[in-house]
Amino acid sequence: MSAQILVTKPGVLSAKDRSALRRAGVVCVEADDPADVKLISAEGAELGATELLYAAMQGVNANGYQSHSDVFARAVEAALKLQLKQRGP
Repeated sequence: MSAQILVTKPGVLSAKDRSALRRAGVVCVEADDPADVKLISAEGAELGATELLYAAMQGVNANGYQSHSDVFARAVEAALKLQLKQRGP
């Protein structure tokens, strides 16, 4: 199920109204020109646990941590990279 999105100009909704809409599951977005708002959907894009962990390890390593956790992260990243390579496209 997709989230409901309400796009308005700034100041149209009160804080109380935005809060009530949020509780009802509506995401409120303010934009000077609502026609300029582009909605991006991730439907159909699935990321498994292995790919997610791999991405996390790349993120940790990209920040250049120099500690035991860095060594661990690099080892886990290498193992996951090998697993993904063996899995194929």
